[in-house]
Amino acid sequence: MAEISTDPKQSTRMQPPPGLKSLIEHCQSVYPDQPNPLQVTTVLKYWLGGQDPLDYISMYDNKGDPENGVPPHWHYISFGLSDLHGDGRVHARETNDERSGMGFEITFRLLKSEAENKSDKKSTHPPTWPANLLQAIARYCFQTGNMLYFGDNIPWRKSLDGSANSRLQNILITQDEQLGSIETVFGRVEFCQVVGVTDEELEQASRWNGRGVLNYLRQDIQTGGKWWITNMNRSLSVFELFPELLLNLQDDLEKQGSDLAGVNAEFTFREIRENQCIKTEIDSNSLNEQCVSDENNRLENLQIKCEDVSFPQSMSMSSSSLHKSCPLSYQPDSVNSISLEGIEITLAPYAAKYLIWQ
Repeated sequence: MAEISTDPKQSTRMQPPPGLKSLIEHCQSVYPDQPNPLQVTTVLKYWLGGQDPLDYISMYDNKGDPENGVPPHWHYISFGLSDLHGDGRVHARETNDERSGMGFEITFRLLKSEAENKSDKKSTHPPTWPANLLQAIARYCFQTGNMLYFGDNIPWRKSLDGSANSRLQNILITQDEQLGSIETVFGRVEFCQVVGVTDEELEQASRWNGRGVLNYLRQDIQTGGKWWITNMNRSLSVFELFPELLLNLQDDLEKQGSDLAGVNAEFTFREIRENQCIKTEIDSNSLNEQCVSDENNRLENLQIKCEDVSFPQSMSMSSSSLHKSCPLSYQPDSVNSISLEGIEITLAPYAAKYLIWQ
């Protein structure tokens, strides 16, 4: 549960926690004209039993930079994935850990509509659905322990704003151009920006790499421009707008290869024993920790998870985030291990296509 406040510091004005203070001061250095932005505030905090891990999400009115191809937009910034308090209520502090909490916060830039640009800005409020989007991603990170890295891609599988007609149903992660990263009293914080992309853009990012596709997107204002501003009304992918990019991508793919390290996916399996197929049911707890390797080591680690329905059922990740969430060592004595004579696995198509069996 959350409420919208016109003063993001009203609950912390007297004595803001050190981590939160560092983030607020950084935001104020970027937006000196907006000391009190609109903010979505979680009523029941996470450490008190609430379900939303982000304490606050600030919403800034960014005027853009028309001369450099940056249109006016709304800028959303989270507070809570990094360590705001430093007292262990949310994030345990580890010795020699250079990160603050999980080491990052998430941001999102949403293109303003023509009506919003023409209206009296003092009376115009930003849409709040991006706050729900950021909370959903944060819940996933808290529940799994997975971190976000620049170049990661997330198959969201539905419109980011919940509408029925938007083609932007997936996400790439990049570094926020304005916010970058900062050092706080509790460690380093990176600002990971969520960028809405089409199915085709996600597909090519998975085949090749997310950073390469992000570089294509930033080259034209129609696909986000230099600051990767998401336009939920965008109807064409960057490859439909500029078909020659597919040829460039294929050349780079042949030269560089793909950096896809793993795919999270739902699956079903049945045991094969003495020519009889016995269907085996397993629950989400056993799914959550299993890690599978193909016999040819083409994909060294395939993490298999069954996530909450509020987050997409799959997520492609960099090798760093895969290593974080899926231990490389197999432990046969684990209480969750299952010994089978034979097995037939059925994966969702979006995950199975990345596996090449011989």
